[in-house]
Amino acid sequence: MIAGTAALAYLAVLIRVTSALSFFEGDGAVKVINDKTAIEEQVIKSSKLVLLGLFSEDPEECQGCDMLTKEFSKAAETLLGYGTLTVAVDCTGALPRCRGIPAALNMGGHAPSIAAFTVPFKRNPYSNKAKRPMVGFEGKANARNIQRHLTKNIPNMLMERVTSWPTPTTEGANGPQAHVLLFTDRSSSSPLYKALAYHFQ
Repeated sequence: MIAGTAALAYLAVLIRVTSALSFFEGDGAVKVINDKTAIEEQVIKSSKLVLLGLFSEDPEECQGCDMLTKEFSKAAETLLGYGTLTVAVDCTGALPRCRGIPAALNMGGHAPSIAAFTVPFKRNPYSNKAKRPMVGFEGKANARNIQRHLTKNIPNMLMERVTSWPTPTTEGANGPQAHVLLFTDRSSSSPLYKALAYHFQ
């Protein structure tokens, strides 16, 4: 009887572990992670634009996650064109602190939660710990709004805007410097150009 109970307990754990990933199973645009080290390395210390979501497949822990994850996946597919890493943190059975979400995320531990990381990380001069600002998502949770939440928060890192030739000099203090020229007929920078400037920094 003890062996049978142990087997059932193992089966329950196995079902919980495998089912926790089913929201994004086969989704090439969303990367699922569930441990503190991966969050530290792939989100906080990442040089990429990152869209992050906290989700749980337990309806008691995360009401509406089944519908929201579909919109999250659609947004992730579009954001691939902006060089964005989209991450889903598996919080099934791990709330309220969701597998030790680092305090540096400043997201709390409730699901669902979505945040954009669009500013490079910095290190605390005293503790040397990496910290990266985030902007939490609020509003109607559809794919378009989730996508726009990230793109509207991309900082404008374009170095200079010119309207005529000659282009800026390629000579710097240490010799020739590489330049990337982006051409547009708009008076303001599009999210795509901001994303390109971010990745070229």
